[in-house]
Amino acid sequence: MGLKRQLENKTVLEIGCNTGFLAISIADRAKSVLGFDINPHLIDIARDAANYAGINNARFIASSFEDFSSPEPFDSVLSFASHATYDGNTGYSIDQYLRRCYELVKPGGLLLFESHSWEQPSSDDLQQVCFAMDRFFTVRQRQVLQRGRPADQCRTFIVGQRRTIPMGVRAVHEDSHSNTLVLSSI
Repeated sequence: MGLKRQLENKTVLEIGCNTGFLAISIADRAKSVLGFDINPHLIDIARDAANYAGINNARFIASSFEDFSSPEPFDSVLSFASHATYDGNTGYSIDQYLRRCYELVKPGGLLLFESHSWEQPSSDDLQQVCFAMDRFFTVRQRQVLQRGRPADQCRTFIVGQRRTIPMGVRAVHEDSHSNTLVLSSI
């Protein structure tokens, strides 16, 4: 997938950053990295690890997905291990989750998304994710891992570029009071 290459000099958001090790590993190439996780203890570990490694362009905050806000969208948003995010730690449906990701990515920016199931995922589940993603992002790359440990097999990696206007939407404008995008349906 060429992760570091795709994040070169970009502002990056990592959703569900856990202990921050991925964010720390890409910080040397990214312009800046912001990671958040719902678990404040994991965020403490991420901050300690970044401090220990001398990383100055990565920040970590404790927040739920629903409560997270940013005054500016990001060049790239990472949503890895998403099976535990959109269907486990948030009340959002996959469509709501991807719509929120759309709002967090700058126009033309990238969503790097990975999901898998501990069991063999059904093609219907993957089709639902891909269909929902296609509304908000143009899929530039899709790769399914077929090697590694059983838990790693069938991981699906998708790189999506933010559409100017999502499919099925007439117009997009910013609500200045809430600093969010408003999508007007067709």
